[in-house]
Amino acid sequence: MKVAEVKKVLIHKGVTELFHVNSVITSLTFINNGGLLSRETVEEYNLPQTDQKSDGIDKKFNIYNDIFFDSVDIHERAKDVNNYGVITFVYSVDVLDEVADYDICITQENPANWDEDIPYEERYFPDVDSLYYGFHKGDFGNHITVRNISKPISFQYLKKIIIDNPGEDGQKYFSLAYEAIKDSIENNNINVPIEIRECPPKCKCHQKYETNIGFTYYRFKIR
Repeated sequence: MKVAEVKKVLIHKGVTELFHVNSVITSLTFINNGGLLSRETVEEYNLPQTDQKSDGIDKKFNIYNDIFFDSVDIHERAKDVNNYGVITFVYSVDVLDEVADYDICITQENPANWDEDIPYEERYFPDVDSLYYGFHKGDFGNHITVRNISKPISFQYLKKIIIDNPGEDGQKYFSLAYEAIKDSIENNNINVPIEIRECPPKCKCHQKYETNIGFTYYRFKIR
């Protein structure tokens, strides 16, 4: 599908922003190297990034060199931590214009649920009609993916960066992470705001951050 066709469907479905979530360590690598990078590219250049449980699956299905976006802020919508990290890059959907020379595919379900026997055309929406009728904003299985990209997706269309606030018990880890992100943005002359996520009491992240300091440390560590 052409990027313009994909973008038109997304906007029709109410998607005006795309979200990429990652760890503090990997996010610092992005900021210091001009944009979002695939995990394969980061690995190839021996740059810092945290391990992800999905790495094995991504390599198995040849999507390790893809960059993934969500159609919603998963932490906010699920009222729970995002498994991929505490840093959320919020882009305008216009970022797709920057990668118009690449294949833009949208998964029909999370690759974690793929089976080797499932053909390619059932892993992704194969055409505009199937995308129009099958894609749903906020469906956590419908990932917008830029396929096989070895260059950074720049920050030209980046609107803001969100960092989770783990609460008082994790404040020292949060402060170190916040300052590292802030300094990196300033040193690289990236003019975007940093928003601190202040979750309502009903968000499950509070319990996870407050009752497991090891969990909090791992998610906010900077090296």
